[in-house]
Formats: sequence, C-alpha cells, structure tokens
Amino acid sequence: MTDFITDKLSDALDELENYHTFDGEFWKYSRLRAEELLPADDWRLQEILKFRKKVSEEK
Repeated sequence: MTDFITDKLSDALDELENYHTFDGEFWKYSRLRAEELLPADDWRLQEILKFRKKVSEEK
C-alpha cells in the first residue's frame, strides 16, 4: 500500500496537519473528514481522494 503514497499526497497531509477546522481545533485532532472541511476543488482533497480510490480498487 505504500506504493500509493506519493510525494504530493505526503505534502497535502503535511499541510493539513496544522489546518484549523471550523471550530478552531486542528484538523489532525478532529473527526471531520477532509471532504467535510475542504472545498471540492482543493488540491489536497483531490490527492486524498485519489489515494482512497487506488486503495479501494486494490481490495
């Protein structure tokens, strides 16, 4: 599964680590999914969704 982890995905997750949610807490401590927080056209969300798709196709 580590083959699916790209540099771009790593960059997206690194950026989101300290991203603040609507209530001011950090996303990494939140139960919000990325799609609940980020706009549909956000590059970070797109990378996460690509990863999820690859993993689900592999199952």
